[in-house]
Amino acid sequence: MPGTARVVEVDTSDFWRTTPDNDHIHLAEVGLGHVVNRLTLEIALNDGRDPYRVTDEFKVPTKLDSHVVLDTPLPVFADPDDPTIVEVNWDAFEAAGGNPPPDAAATKARMHDEFPDASRDAMIDGWITAVQMGAMTRAQFDDAIQGATTGGLLDADEADAARRRRHS
Repeated sequence: MPGTARVVEVDTSDFWRTTPDNDHIHLAEVGLGHVVNRLTLEIALNDGRDPYRVTDEFKVPTKLDSHVVLDTPLPVFADPDDPTIVEVNWDAFEAAGGNPPPDAAATKARMHDEFPDASRDAMIDGWITAVQMGAMTRAQFDDAIQGATTGGLLDADEADAARRRRHS
């Protein structure tokens, strides 16, 4: 029976657990295969019955794993005799465009906007003090600045200003 599910919970707390058939991760390290995720789905079947929830382990194609987050709609098939037996139609999900992960640039900008200026200043001040006191090398300082820039906590101008402060 076809239907649509909505992801209401993604449990990855036991990501490295071993499954009975040792099939938890299959070729995931090279971007192929699948990852087993424990998902709670709210399912609405096309036959009109009331929506219901199922929690189970689902083999998510590795290339789509980052697409499966809260509120993601998924096309499913359920056994009409036992609707708790559910299979996600990953081919249809991918063909419909999936649920692309957030744009990296937008995420980085949001991280920067949400990080308080006072915290940003305290972070940089702490690193500069650590270099001055010998607790952090200049290379470590540069790595920290680069990491904060890559992660969105600092923009390029703030990173340059921090480097200039360290040299003064």
